[in-house]
Amino acid sequence: MTASRERGDPTPTSERVVEAVAAEIGTTPDRLDPLYYTVDPESLDRLFPAGVDGSDPNRRLQFTYEGHVVSVPADGPVDVFRPGTAASDGSSVAPDGGTTGTPD
Repeated sequence: MTASRERGDPTPTSERVVEAVAAEIGTTPDRLDPLYYTVDPESLDRLFPAGVDGSDPNRRLQFTYEGHVVSVPADGPVDVFRPGTAASDGSSVAPDGGTTGTPD
C-alpha cells in the first residue's frame, strides 16, 4: 500500500504513516498502537517535513510498525507492506525487517 503525497501537502509525515498503516490493515488510526512506541513522531516530521520535497532522494527511513514495514522516502509517498513482500520501489524486506534486496 502506498500513501501518496501531493506537493505542498500540509499533512505531517507521522500522520501519513499512521493513516497508511491503518488503511493497509483495514482499521482506523485510533485503533493502532501509538506511533511513538516505534519511532519518535516529532523526529520523523523534522526529517521528512510535510509539503517539502526532499533534497536528497536517496534518504529513506524504514521501520516496522504494527507488524508492517513502513518505508518513508525523502521525495515520495509512504510505502506500507508486510515483511517478505515487495515495496513499490522493488525492494523487499525479510520477515525480521532487514532488507533482502533493492533494484539496480
